[in-house]
This record gives sequence, structure tokens and C-alpha cells, in this order.
Amino acid sequence: AGPADAASASTPGRRAQSYDPMRDITDLTPSTRGLRLAKAVDGVRRGALVLTIRNNGPAPVWRLMFTVEVPESMAADGGDWAGCTLLVSRKPGFPAGAKCEKGYLGVGESRTFRLGMRSSAAADGADSRISRWLTDVWSAGQRDEYCPDAAPEDNRKIFSVYRD
Repeated sequence: AGPADAASASTPGRRAQSYDPMRDITDLTPSTRGLRLAKAVDGVRRGALVLTIRNNGPAPVWRLMFTVEVPESMAADGGDWAGCTLLVSRKPGFPAGAKCEKGYLGVGESRTFRLGMRSSAAADGADSRISRWLTDVWSAGQRDEYCPDAAPEDNRKIFSVYRD
């Protein structure tokens, strides 16, 4: 059981008063069909990564966190990037990454995020020496610590890229 009594845990909009992320274990699962990049227009390809995250329980998530890693040439381009750090490479030749904080996710609930991206057609997302197309999801405590997950092996999703 979690920090809430049964009534408050099952009542939409009501949240528990306390939360112990080291005791209240969750089971988060990301899913995506990948990133589809459209044909280049004026030398730029645009697309979106549609990412759905589900909390399989048994406890709610108070700070839903995820990262996205893509090749260095990719940049954020609209969509649900609010609450995320800039999508940038921290070192030339390495993937661009962003960390997103998306708040509360109740037991049995899913949220879908549309993360718009663009890349120059010349780079085409194939410019990093280390190329990654992945996302990781976790429940975080107040100091960004990772909290236990019942099935951590499914918290990472490597996704495909499709080019029209």
C-alpha cells in the first residue's frame, strides 16, 4: 500500500499528504512507435516522437521523470517540451539529451507526450559518433533520486526512426 488511505487513493484529484519514494514502489512503462521524420522542406526534416508512459502501480508517481536521447543534430520543435531541459548535446559528437519532469501520474493511468523534433536534412539525425534513439522513465524523489520500480528492465525504450 502507499501513503494514502484507500478513500483518498481512489478519489480522483485527491492526493496523499506524504510520500516515501523508497517504500512506495511503482511500475512505469514507456511505449512509442518511434520518431517519424517527414520529407525535407527547405533543408529541414520535422517529426514527432509520441511517447506514452503508463503507471502499472502499485503506488502513484509524484514526480514522473524521463529522458530522451537522440543524435546531436536533432532539436526540439514544438509539442510537449514544457518541463524539459533543452535538447542539446553536452559534448560534440555525442547524443543530444533532455530531462523532463511531468508531475503526478496515478495508478493505472497513462499520459502521452508529443515531442516535436527537427534536423537539417544534411545531418538527417545521423551525425553523432555515438548515436542513440532512446528514452528512460522513472519516479523521482524530492532530490531527483531514482525510486524503486517493480520491473526496471522495461523502463528504457529504444525506438526506431522513420524517414519519409
